[in-house]
Amino acid sequence: DHAKSLVWRLSSWFFRNSNVIIAPSEAIRKEIVGHCKIHPAKVFVVPTGINISKYTGGVGERVRKKHDLWDGRIILHIGRIVKEKRLETVIMAAGIMRKWGIANGQWGMENGAKNIKFIIVGKGPAAEYYRELVKETGVEDLFVFTGYVPDEEVSDYYHAADAFVIASDTETQGLVVLEAFSSGTPVAAANALSLPEFVINGYNGFLFEPGNPESCAEAIRSVLDRRENLVRGAVETVSNFTEEKCTQRLLRVYERVLNKPGK
Repeated sequence: DHAKSLVWRLSSWFFRNSNVIIAPSEAIRKEIVGHCKIHPAKVFVVPTGINISKYTGGVGERVRKKHDLWDGRIILHIGRIVKEKRLETVIMAAGIMRKWGIANGQWGMENGAKNIKFIIVGKGPAAEYYRELVKETGVEDLFVFTGYVPDEEVSDYYHAADAFVIASDTETQGLVVLEAFSSGTPVAAANALSLPEFVINGYNGFLFEPGNPESCAEAIRSVLDRRENLVRGAVETVSNFTEEKCTQRLLRVYERVLNKPGK
C-alpha cells in the first residue's frame, strides 16, 4: 500500500506539470482523474492501435493439427502467465463446464464438437503453479499449455479458437481482446477495469463477474452458443481501433495542445 501511494503521489506531480495526459482507456482516465485530482478535460483517451493485418491471415488448421484438436472447440488464452491474469477462474470454470457435460461431448454436437480444450499460450513465473492447479482440479485433460509461441504463429492460434477468454481484472486496455477481434474471434471477459469498454454483451462477446468461475463458464458457453452472430461484431469493433485511426486521434490531441493560446 505504501508503494502504491508513493507511485500515485509521483504520478500526480508529473501529471499536474503536463499540458495534457493520454490514457489508453476510459477506466484509466477515471483512475487518473480520481487519484491525482486532475481536471477531466486534461485527460484524453487514445487506445493503442492494432495492426489488423497482422492477425487476419492466420491459419487455424495448423494449430488444430499440431495439437490434434480437429473435433474439439478451442477456448484460447494468450498472455504472460502470471497470477494477475486470474487463470484460476478459467480453470475452475472448466471444471464447471465438465459437470454440465459440455466438455465431454454432450453438448455442441451440431457442429461436430466432441470436446472442449483450453489452450493457454505464453510463459511466465506462474506457469508451473497453473499446471499443478489443473491437475488438482481434475481438468488436466482439458488444458494445453503451449509455453512460448513465436510471434508469427500467434495469429494461427487466434484463428483456431472458437472463443477467447480473459479473466484478468487489472487490464489497462487488454490488447489481446482487440487482437482476438481482429481474427474474428469473440471474447468472454471479466467485467473489470477497461475490458467492458471493448467487450459488449451479445455483440462481440460476453462479460462475466471477476473471480466467479460459474459466471465465467456461463460467458464462455454463451460465446460458443452464439459465436456466428458475434463474429461480425468483433470485426466491426476492432475497425475503430486500427493503428491509423488511433494515430489520427493522437495527432488531434497534439494539435490541440500546440494550438492552445500562449503555447
